[in-house]
Amino acid sequence: MKAKLFIFLMITLSLLSFNGMTDSATVYCATIDGNAWDWLYDDNGDYTNIEGKWEIQRINRLSSFRFFDISYNNYVKCQELCAKDGMVPHPARSNHSNWYIFRVHFENEEKIFAQGYYTLIRHADNSFIYRVQ
Repeated sequence: MKAKLFIFLMITLSLLSFNGMTDSATVYCATIDGNAWDWLYDDNGDYTNIEGKWEIQRINRLSSFRFFDISYNNYVKCQELCAKDGMVPHPARSNHSNWYIFRVHFENEEKIFAQGYYTLIRHADNSFIYRVQ
């Protein structure tokens, strides 16, 4: 009985961790400086969605930026379509999201940030606390 419970728990935890690892993003094409952009549509005229993982890159204690991890092969597919208009692919969380970039995973485990425009997130400086009395 304990062995069956253990196996059941291991399978359940494996499935939960697998499902938690994949996020999705909608892809748009934009100029590197962010002055022009348009959604990347598939052959059916729908938004292009891609699977990966949302992450945050800390620059220092006061600023960071968000990026989307994808495989090299998926990035190349999007890049080839965006390059037709002289643009590069960007991930979006929604129709009104900030600007984000991709981090590309190569087969040799190397990771690089793709070109693109992104929003810098400013964090409050926690070293000063003001009290109003």
